[in-house]
Amino acid sequence: MLRITSVVCLALAFFSFPVQAQISTDHNLIRIETPKFKQNLENPNFIYLPMDFNSATANEKLRSVDPAKILSISLVYSQFKASERFDQLQLNSERMMALYRVFPALKDVEEIKWYWIAQTECKSPEACRDYFHGFEIRTISSEEELKSKISTASLDMYMARYRGEAAKSEFLDSLSELPYTTVIKECDTTYQLAYTTTNRLGHFKELNHRSKAKFLMQINKEVELTRNDVVMIIDNDKNVIQVEGVTNTSLFLKYLNRYYHPTVTRMGGERIYTEYTLHFSVNSLGKISDFYATARPMSKALEPLVFEKFNTVYEEVISCTYIDTTIITDMSVIHDHVVTRVMDRNEQWKHCLVVTDVTGSMLPYLGQFLVWHQLNLKSSGDNVDFVFFNDGDNIKDELKVTGKVGGTYYIQTHDFEKLKEECARAQANGGGGDAPENNIEAVLYGLKMNPTVTEVIMLADNKAVPRDLELLYKVNRPIHVILCGAQDGVNVAYLNLVRETGGSIHTIEEDILNLAKISEGESLIIDGHTYRIVGGEFVEEGAPDAFSDDATEYDLEESVFDIVDPE
Repeated sequence: MLRITSVVCLALAFFSFPVQAQISTDHNLIRIETPKFKQNLENPNFIYLPMDFNSATANEKLRSVDPAKILSISLVYSQFKASERFDQLQLNSERMMALYRVFPALKDVEEIKWYWIAQTECKSPEACRDYFHGFEIRTISSEEELKSKISTASLDMYMARYRGEAAKSEFLDSLSELPYTTVIKECDTTYQLAYTTTNRLGHFKELNHRSKAKFLMQINKEVELTRNDVVMIIDNDKNVIQVEGVTNTSLFLKYLNRYYHPTVTRMGGERIYTEYTLHFSVNSLGKISDFYATARPMSKALEPLVFEKFNTVYEEVISCTYIDTTIITDMSVIHDHVVTRVMDRNEQWKHCLVVTDVTGSMLPYLGQFLVWHQLNLKSSGDNVDFVFFNDGDNIKDELKVTGKVGGTYYIQTHDFEKLKEECARAQANGGGGDAPENNIEAVLYGLKMNPTVTEVIMLADNKAVPRDLELLYKVNRPIHVILCGAQDGVNVAYLNLVRETGGSIHTIEEDILNLAKISEGESLIIDGHTYRIVGGEFVEEGAPDAFSDDATEYDLEESVFDIVDPE
């Protein structure tokens, strides 16, 4: 026990060096699992310091790296243990020691993001030897440095515009003197709703009210069951390809076909294989007295699939904002005032956690957010807890793990300058990467930092779907969502989020309250768009559906129960 405690203390000591007291060690260090780590060898800003497997040898080439330009350091290792006596924590600590010895200046850089990345796919020492083990050091590129400066200057410009001042930036003015930067282009990749498919799980349909009684009578007379649960699989053409649990398959299917019509499962608008399990009950006389059927979707390889009620398909949209640094744009033609108007309308919000998306296309809305708080922070009640999130501080998309993406920044303050500094820091450190964002992770982090807040205000990009809605059950506060960029309709993901938490949705014109009271089949209209509760979730009426309700779902050919060989 003493040895284990010492190792834990040693590891904690390592990760305390780049962190100030107000930032917890466990939040600064992010642990990730991935089947196999992929190196980015073509990018000169990714530097790799490999080590022999189970070795703590460091490479002297690290000495040439400028510590001030390091964005992140990842320790990559394999999770496989050849022996129960193997101590991964001890080995990681030794590797960290070797890194510090080669590069002692690391302890002076507080902004470095630290990751432990465990590879899980290799299952033997021989297989693990082909995997990368060591450190990935990511440094900032000149393009990223320029983008960060542009983002900071642009944020100041938007703030000036929303204050009604002339937007002046010496930095942007200097760029305008260059022939290739008179127009600054900032792009953000998002996903917009293309269509929603209603997935349907297969089921048995009785031909009439006496079907069950007649079917059970024939089964008791002519068919012998080898077990109480009979399993059958039908393919997407309604052919039975497998039956287990009966001695006379042909007779069983004959009577089943006579009294019942099974349907195939539809997912994503396509028919797929379905496994039916018929659960039979036997009475005290040994006779089959009842049965019911359950179904689950299957792949063509006869592997179970996860069934979800709805399959929502999004199309990739690249939205670009162009800033001409040689002119001052009139306020009325750049962006709406949704943030300031909603905040002004809802003075009742007190002691709230304010969670804000700072990725790509949110930049103009951040200008509104900061201008409003510059005027109201000291008089806005107890709304002094803020979380800014950027979906992972530019971590590789394939390493993003739900709930552990990172890029969340918390601050509690009445000081506007500190608030602005933290917002700008979060915005500069990450652009979002792929379209989904880590909204719920940010909420949970804020609630962890201050569990006493009573509600959550979320500034969200309407075109970006939260990647972590599966974590919503952990949120026990109402979430009030201010939707940015909702001119063409509300993203139903946020309607469902608000309905589940008992919160509200806010657009530039409307405050939509009491969504939790809307029942199945009921609808509401927001800015001319109609949204209805179907299967417990909001869907937008008029959105294309690849599966229409009048499809001939129950039409079965006479050859439904022909036995065919599995592929």
